[in-house]
Amino acid sequence: PIDESYEVYRDNPQDSYGVGFGVEEERGEAVKTWLLPPGVYSVVRVGDNISTTRKFSVRLEPGKLTQQYLSGVRARFVMPFRLYLTASVLFFLAFSLVNSGGSSDGEIAPDDIEAQVAGLEEAREDLDDLPPGIREQALRGIEMAEESVERSAEAAAQIPPEVREQQRLEERNRIKLEVRQGLLPEDYPDIERDPDEDAVVRGGEWNASFGDMTGIPYWFRERLANGADRIIDTEGESLWTAMKTWAPRLLFALLPIYALLLAATHFYKKGLFFYDHLVVSLHFHAFLFFQFIILGLVSLATGPGWAILVFFLWSNYYLYRLHRTVYAHGRISSFLRTAFMDFVYMIILSFGFLALMLIGVLANA
Repeated sequence: PIDESYEVYRDNPQDSYGVGFGVEEERGEAVKTWLLPPGVYSVVRVGDNISTTRKFSVRLEPGKLTQQYLSGVRARFVMPFRLYLTASVLFFLAFSLVNSGGSSDGEIAPDDIEAQVAGLEEAREDLDDLPPGIREQALRGIEMAEESVERSAEAAAQIPPEVREQQRLEERNRIKLEVRQGLLPEDYPDIERDPDEDAVVRGGEWNASFGDMTGIPYWFRERLANGADRIIDTEGESLWTAMKTWAPRLLFALLPIYALLLAATHFYKKGLFFYDHLVVSLHFHAFLFFQFIILGLVSLATGPGWAILVFFLWSNYYLYRLHRTVYAHGRISSFLRTAFMDFVYMIILSFGFLALMLIGVLANA
């Protein structure tokens, strides 16, 4: 501990980060926290030569913060729950700003047509870089795409707006009727249906089928049908809004589940309690949120492909380092545990997503 004035220098390049003053924590004096980027630093008494220093390093190692927090070094760290809450709020705020849900109409917008035309023109310019055989196939594909875009533009220009709106209304009513017939067959006794065939909802580019729904309570199926009506009327916007509302709560509920997975795989380790695994879960999910934000910004320049790859590798490396640092496992054991946690948690997230969609439908009932 330093109980006098000191100055913090960075060794390379040699810069001064400011002056601090020693404190006595026993008297309740606040400790000054330095936020420093990774590097090697020196602490120099004010008035001394820089050659008489105390050197220390700052490194960003995955799992190190969690390990030190669990070991009792807490005064200088943000509380795990506050860290998670901050990360999740920032993530969902950024997510809501860049994702507004479904479109307000069903036809191709003029801006979309122009973007497709511009993309096809750029593809034509890149044809010269391809081998002759592949170039001909690519050219035929581009020509077919251009014809399709041209037909879409002509169709959009020929149909009056009021006619398009009427067509969309009729399509929505047809889909709502088929959904109700599939969910509530007892309300439509006049419809003859083969008992071996499922009810099918045709949505243009997608189809959905219903099996035998009579085993589910009627009141529940009726709520699903009412929710589906509103979702279809709003063209998915109300479902998107409900899912965005409930997603933070669902992810928060997953925190103790992930901690239980950690506890189940470390039941034999003495001195570890559920609270310790919960701290690991909070730190890991906070890291995922911050990573989503950073890679989301990067993907605006590089595209989603590289961002997804980096997210997969970076998040798994962080989880691997958590097992190495916090739980002191070996390399092979940490790798196997990371793969196991990935597999199990992906199954849990899949069920969580289905639950989120179900909640979104019921919220619109």
